Amino acid sequence: MNKILAFCIVLMIVGCSKPDPFNEVRAMRRNVKMNLDLAVTSAGDATFEVEAQNLTGGMDLQDLTVFIRLLDGDQKVLFSTQKVLNLTGVGNYGFKTFEYKETVPLEAVNYEFYDIILAPDNEGSDFESYKEFMRIGR
Repeated sequence: MNKILAFCIVLMIVGCSKPDPFNEVRAMRRNVKMNLDLAVTSAGDATFEVEAQNLTGGMDLQDLTVFIRLLDGDQKVLFSTQKVLNLTGVGNYGFKTFEYKETVPLEAVNYEFYDIILAPDNEGSDFESYKEFMRIGR
């Protein structure tokens, strides 16, 4: 009888506990689709245009930290920049476009690949300094 009672108490605790707010933010971050267009001059002047789309039926995510990277043929990073996309006001399945201008090192001018990725949010990364995670009250 005590085992059954203990099992029921454990189930109640697990069922009634609040979800981890960090995991909720992680889930929202993964519901944003991003597209990147860029132009880089031979002098290293780069223009990045990022389009972010809210893939959820509703989202409370106000910011999204990403890395924009230029890579060589071996997928080695030649240039990387961290950006925060302000998603405030992006409605259900809506889009928002961001434009950034930067100077990249001359060795990055001859990139072969480029991408935009979510900034890592795993243990050991600096995720607690990202705006979207800083909004979580402790």
